[in-house]
Amino acid sequence: MEGDTRARLVAATSQEPPPNAAGVRIQAAFDTIARDHDVTTQGRTCEYVCGTDRLPNPAYDAASREVDEAERRARAAEGSARRAKKTVEDARRNLTTATSFHDRAKADEKRLQRELDQCRATHKLPSECKAEDDRHDAARRARDEAETREDEARREVERKEQEHTNAQQTVSNERDAWERAVAQLRRTPTTVLVDRICAHNYGVELHTWSAATSLALRAHVLGETSAVTLPPDPISMRTTDETFRAESGRCREVAAGDPLRPPSDVDIEAALATRAVEKIRGQVFVWYAGYVQSYADDHAREKAAGRIEEANEARVRHLLTGPGLPPVGR
Repeated sequence: MEGDTRARLVAATSQEPPPNAAGVRIQAAFDTIARDHDVTTQGRTCEYVCGTDRLPNPAYDAASREVDEAERRARAAEGSARRAKKTVEDARRNLTTATSFHDRAKADEKRLQRELDQCRATHKLPSECKAEDDRHDAARRARDEAETREDEARREVERKEQEHTNAQQTVSNERDAWERAVAQLRRTPTTVLVDRICAHNYGVELHTWSAATSLALRAHVLGETSAVTLPPDPISMRTTDETFRAESGRCREVAAGDPLRPPSDVDIEAALATRAVEKIRGQVFVWYAGYVQSYADDHAREKAAGRIEEANEARVRHLLTGPGLPPVGR
């Protein structure tokens, strides 16, 4: 494949190529730039503090409710303590009664014990004292029952006294909580100052700048007499900005305003040039892909024909210009 005259993408330059150079000259031509500027208005709303209002303090209502609730709990605790005190008094009366019964039962047992002893002292047969013995046994059982009831009554007094002590402690705690609630209510103001929020409506101008032109590429293979002019390809750019006037005494976001920053002619032309470069690069890459593919086609054709040297030469050229192909074995 000696003397392959296919152009290679080596460099991009605006200078004239040297004599007998191989390559493609690509020239770009732009149409007139059409510019446009649109303006629309958009309404916006912001909020700001425009004063203060004195309103009922919700914390005062809550503190007042807590005082009422604390008082209710304290009164309830006092009622429970009074009832506990009454149960203590009842238990003590029951203990007094049980103690009296126990004392009488012990006295009866002693008296009947003496009668039984006297009977046994005057009679020799046990059967002769059976009546006295039965009365003594009944008195002993009555004394045991009275003693048991007295013990139960004493334990009941102890339980009721402990309940009364606990109830008194609850009264003390609830009264303390009541006093703290009253103190908190006294410290809480009935009204508070609240920021008044106002809405501010303002207008915003939305500016849109756009520009459009067309790009025509002219490709000339060096050494040929005619060039190829590709169809024009449109390119455009678009940018936006917004503006609104400064307003003091309103929302923070409008205090300084937002000045308009329109793009300059240089900015617009630079944006179009960037789009043009992207277009040119894309079309050159498409062309170069075809250029690389031609070596792949040569490799496949020469390999199918059995021309190993030519196929490997095409492979080397494809490797140098593109991703490369697998070598052909001899």
